[in-house]
Amino acid sequence: YMGVLDSCRVLVLPGGFPETFCITIAEALSRGCKIVAGNTGAIPSLFGEFPDVHLLPPLHLDSPSHDVDMWLSVLTEQVLSDENSKPHNSHYSWKRSTDAIIGFARQYIQNKYITDNREY
Repeated sequence: YMGVLDSCRVLVLPGGFPETFCITIAEALSRGCKIVAGNTGAIPSLFGEFPDVHLLPPLHLDSPSHDVDMWLSVLTEQVLSDENSKPHNSHYSWKRSTDAIIGFARQYIQNKYITDNREY
């Protein structure tokens, strides 16, 4: 699927599966794709600060039509209308992604340690 990502302008992941890490988003970003994805699981924490990632409420088979309209609006007005739809790939890298994951894990461990060892 790597060859497909090389030719894509946008990766759309509408599902609501709570990913702990989405390798597909990381690979797509490293190839300069814009992302429109459901804001579930760890996706917002890991990728939400990237300028080319648009996170929306996930779509399901029974999603209301206004949710579908919101997704279509983001795709047509914000993503596909952009002339520069393939950003410079150096902004997205495995190092940046792994640094974000490690930072998130360190923060979680530190917060858990502080919470578990609090005097009451």
